[in-house]
Amino acid sequence: MGMLIFYSTLALSVSFLCSLLEASLLSVSIGHVNALAEKEHKGALLMRRYKTRPDRPLAAILSSNTVAHTVGAAGVGAQVAHIWGDDWLGLASAILTVVILLATEIVPKTLGTLNANALVTFTARVVQVMIFILFPLVIAAEMVGRLVSGKGKAAIVSRDEVAAIAEIGMSGGSLSESEAQAIRNLLSLRTIRVSDIMTPRTVVDHAKGDLTVGEFAESGREILFARTPITEDGNVDNVIGLIHRAWILNAVREGETAKTLREMARSINSIPQNAPAASAMEVLLKQSEHMLLVVDEYGGTAGVITLEDVMETLLGVEIVDETDRDVDMRELARALQQQRFGRRKQKNLNIRDHSEADTSQADSGNRDSPDQPDSGS
Repeated sequence: MGMLIFYSTLALSVSFLCSLLEASLLSVSIGHVNALAEKEHKGALLMRRYKTRPDRPLAAILSSNTVAHTVGAAGVGAQVAHIWGDDWLGLASAILTVVILLATEIVPKTLGTLNANALVTFTARVVQVMIFILFPLVIAAEMVGRLVSGKGKAAIVSRDEVAAIAEIGMSGGSLSESEAQAIRNLLSLRTIRVSDIMTPRTVVDHAKGDLTVGEFAESGREILFARTPITEDGNVDNVIGLIHRAWILNAVREGETAKTLREMARSINSIPQNAPAASAMEVLLKQSEHMLLVVDEYGGTAGVITLEDVMETLLGVEIVDETDRDVDMRELARALQQQRFGRRKQKNLNIRDHSEADTSQADSGNRDSPDQPDSGS
C-alpha cells in the first residue's frame, strides 16, 4: 500500500507541476517579461530567453510530464495488481485518469494562466533545473523539433494582433479609450493617404512672393496661420516657399518693411498626394518640418499637409486653437465647393431663363406684325 501511495503521489505531483509551468510559460506576456527584464530582474531575464526560444523549456516540461505519467501509471498498475489482483486494473486506471485530468491538468493550468505574471521567477528557476536534469532528453527533443519545423522563421506579432491587444487592454482597463484609439490610428497611418487628411488647395491661404512686408502689413490681411505658402505670381501651382508669421511680425518690429516675402521665405518640401500618411509623418519629423506641399500626379499643387493634420489623425480629434475660425479645413473646402456649384447652377438657370424670355418675345413679335403685301399686287 505504501508503494501505491508513493507512485500515485509522484505521478500527480510532477504532472501538476509540469502543467502549472507550461501554462505559466505560455501565458505570461512578453511585454511584462521585458518590463521586468529592464529592471534587471534575474528571473525575467531568464524567462525572456525562454519566451524567445521556447522549444528547450517546453521539451523539458513535456519530457518530465511524460516520464511522470509513464512511471506513475506503471507503478500504480503493478501495485494494484499485487494488492487486489488483475481484476481491479480497469477500475484503477479509470480512477487514475479522472484524477489526473482534474488534479494535474485543469486545475494547475487554470492557476498557471491566471497567475502567469506572478509566477515568472518561479517558472524560470524550476524550468532551468528541469533542463539541467533532463538535458539529454531535452537536446534529443529539440533536435526532433527542428527536423519537424525546418528552418522557418518564428512567428512575429502582426499589426492586427497589436490592434487586438490594444482592444483587450482597453477592455481590461489597462488602456484608456483614447490610448487604444491612438494605437489603432497609428497602425492605420500606412493605409491612409495624404490626400485624405491634407488641407485642399481651394482653402490654402497663400501670398505673392513679390509683396513687401510693408505692403503685406498695410493690406489689412489677417495672418490666420503660423505658416503661409508663398507663390511666384499668386498662382497656387507655383509655390516657391513658405513664411512664418513670427518672421513677418519681427520684420515689422525691426523696421525691415522693404523686404519682400520671397526674400524671407524658406523652401518647402513636397510629397505626393497618394503617399501614405505615415510617410508624411516620417518626413515631417526627420526634417523638423511643420508643413509639406502636396502635389498631384501632374506636379500641380493639391494642397498642404501639416504636422497638426497628422497628429489630428493619430489622436482622432481636431486640434483647434483660439485663432481657428474653421475646425476642419476639408469640410470648409467641401462647403465652398458646394457654394461654387450652387452659384454656377443658378447662373446657368438665369442664362436659360433669359434665353427663353428672348425667344418668347421674338415669337410674340412675329405674331403681332401686319402681313406684308404680295410682290405682284
